[in-house]
Amino acid sequence: MSSVVTFSLYRFDGWADKVWALFNMPVSKLALRRVPGASFTKMMGTGGGAGFSWKPNYGVYAMLCEWPSVETAEHAFANAPIFQRYRSRALETATLFLEPVSARGTWDGHVFSVPGHGVEQARPVIAMTRATLRLKTLLSFWRRVGRISDDAEVEAEQHFMIGTGELPWVRQVTFSVWASIETMERFARKSASHGEAARLAFARGWFRESCFMRFNLVKASGTWPGLDDLVGCDRRVRFSPDTRSRPAASVAARTLSERAS
Repeated sequence: MSSVVTFSLYRFDGWADKVWALFNMPVSKLALRRVPGASFTKMMGTGGGAGFSWKPNYGVYAMLCEWPSVETAEHAFANAPIFQRYRSRALETATLFLEPVSARGTWDGHVFSVPGHGVEQARPVIAMTRATLRLKTLLSFWRRVGRISDDAEVEAEQHFMIGTGELPWVRQVTFSVWASIETMERFARKSASHGEAARLAFARGWFRESCFMRFNLVKASGTWPGLDDLVGCDRRVRFSPDTRSRPAASVAARTLSERAS
């Protein structure tokens, strides 16, 4: 494994903790960049509902980091003050440790590390899409977001999805968990809502910058509605040849009503 990416969610309850989380974002961005071993970091907020509303959700925040190894990431999460502070204030939190399988595009000019020898996609499929929207295309993009979100919510093979972002309405990230690569690609390319939006986005140049990544799950910790079937899983053993193609533990059992709001 050449690198690992972590995606962490933090939920805050009560006005005091929500205010703390909101006003600590600028400081937290700087602190995250200074964590030893982290080569790329992002601190993000979320929208209402499943994260796709234009209205901010002041109770849920996300962190994304790239590390040289799982062990480096584990040490940082156990010892870095920023992670300790967020765990102590959050009502609940979960972190997924992810092995990059493929990466296309850049994020603020950063190219994510993917093994040159190629990595087989395991199940579930973890996908992340990030885009910086051109200001003149904001209305065209956001007019379609609601329908895409509604269609994704009722897609049986999609088990978790949340929208996050660095800058409200402009720098958007979608993080999702799918049963298989086939179902993910079918929704992305052929669905009436997302398929049409994707074609228009590239044909009309809606994005100033974009990045699409797929991952394998390495391990997960914490608790979060919609991700609980992954938590406690440690699949580092999966990287031996006789275990690579096995699916993760029964993600499909999680229902729509249990997803993060």
